[in-house]
Amino acid sequence: MLENAENAQQVLHGPFDPEVHKKTFMDYLEVIIKNDGTIEYAVPSHQEKLIALMDMPREEVYQMYGQNFLGFTPIQWLCFKTKAISVWDTYYEGEANELQKEALRMLKTEGLYKGAIDHEGIHFTTDGGIDGCTDYATSY
Repeated sequence: MLENAENAQQVLHGPFDPEVHKKTFMDYLEVIIKNDGTIEYAVPSHQEKLIALMDMPREEVYQMYGQNFLGFTPIQWLCFKTKAISVWDTYYEGEANELQKEALRMLKTEGLYKGAIDHEGIHFTTDGGIDGCTDYATSY
């Protein structure tokens, strides 16, 4: 982040705008992209933002996760449950739909995202089971 921390906090708690983002931050991107392609800052964190999208008490979210998906990160599971993707500068977690891929392409065009648009990863089935898993370290 650049030196004006107060301004940076205002930006992080406002709507995402690529031009404002580029003027405020350098080599920093932590957002989620919702199922409809809407980009929001991952504030206070990716996990907390995804939990908020679940619209249920944190304790219930953790209980659901613990009962079903031990062995997978909470962010991977939360992306599946919310149909959102978590995005950092060079990669993302989750299965991106076309609207999310369009948002990733825009971020890439703006010079904010440097990762792949398509990648293989964990694929959950519609009933919440695991369809397959590839090594994330080799899929970016």
